[in-house]
Amino acid sequence: MLRSVGKAALVATLVAASACAPGVEEREIEGREDLGLTIYPAKIENGLSGAIDIEVPEGTQSTLIEVRGDEGLYYLSKMTTPSSTELIESGLFVTRAARELPGLVDWLYPNVPDRPVEAGTYTLILRAEDPDGGHVGGEDAKLWVYNKAASSASGCGLSLDFLVDRDAVAEGDLDLLVDGLVARTLWFYNQVGVTITDYQIQRVDLPGGGVDVSGQSWRTTLDSIDSVLDQARKEGSARAGSVHIVIVRSLGEGGPAGYSMGLPGPFGADLPNSAVIISSLAYVDSDGFVDLDGLSTTLAHEMGHHLGLYHTSEENGLLHDPIDDTPECDEAFGCSQEFKENIMTPGEGDKRWRFTPGQAEVIKRHPLCVAMDVAIPDKVCDATCTAPETCAIWEGQSTCLLACDPTAPECPGAALCTTDAVGTYVCTP
Repeated sequence: MLRSVGKAALVATLVAASACAPGVEEREIEGREDLGLTIYPAKIENGLSGAIDIEVPEGTQSTLIEVRGDEGLYYLSKMTTPSSTELIESGLFVTRAARELPGLVDWLYPNVPDRPVEAGTYTLILRAEDPDGGHVGGEDAKLWVYNKAASSASGCGLSLDFLVDRDAVAEGDLDLLVDGLVARTLWFYNQVGVTITDYQIQRVDLPGGGVDVSGQSWRTTLDSIDSVLDQARKEGSARAGSVHIVIVRSLGEGGPAGYSMGLPGPFGADLPNSAVIISSLAYVDSDGFVDLDGLSTTLAHEMGHHLGLYHTSEENGLLHDPIDDTPECDEAFGCSQEFKENIMTPGEGDKRWRFTPGQAEVIKRHPLCVAMDVAIPDKVCDATCTAPETCAIWEGQSTCLLACDPTAPECPGAALCTTDAVGTYVCTP
């Protein structure tokens, strides 16, 4: 069932790209006049590609570059702008810690808020390694390049597809859990002009009942997620242009509570890195109590990775994201309260609740976020709530109200399912 949370409007038009060179293919994307896709051949020999020229048209806000190959781990060695600025060596385009998975990787350019996109021909060179660190001898890969048009809209909207393993959440708890999860996640993102336009839920059967993201068996992990996405695609529940959220019971013994298969993730639904995974077991105690705040904070964090955001600072205090307005931690990891409250801070649990304006601008550049005007609330919701209740702003105050589904409202008594001051669907008190 598709659950509508708002009405999206596309407001940008992409300027047509130049005629295709030999071996280059252009495709239209249904329903997205603001988004163009061009596919370029990328021949790998002795660990490097030749120079690959890609065209970026006038009026482009951002470019998502996706490599599709066989088993290589791909890195962006060079990327030169039309005015001959070398972005990688100069540090103007940060691609470290992208999810280099066998045969797959994506990069979002630019991944800082203050760099405009120069129109014209960019030249790229890829490096390809095998899983053991050696050079890939020869491989025919493809570069899928999505150019997203600039927009005057104030924000953007996301579609979410929840793919829930049957062993992860009890049948009777599923709708209330996801409704509460969406309501809380919407609140995190709505503060900076990013909304959730719709979402749907599909039960899936995960091979083996769990996913191990320790890095010891990436082929098995990719096959498991690919199986889940394939099941959902056949049901129409894994859409291109949606964030695919796979809820599993566990991410392995001692594993994380959540993991984004892409940093950033792809636009399409046909790749196994097109998923955000969260563990239900990480937030359910022995009495069956669900920590909705913890689960939704993890989801918001992993979605941030999927949309192109790094950790504010890594736990060694030495590496930081490339965005100027995010708070950083020092080498002793002595951190400010603002740092602890940022959604993209690692390891702070449900203390996290805010994005910076710079982080929001990067999210808006990802093709998954469709340009639209979004009203930003003038009040922060700060009540601590327990599922199935969620934090809501009602009559100007933060409070806990029962989350509800507007397409199938089930509110007690004469209560109505309606939105609070920031667009969260709740049962009226």
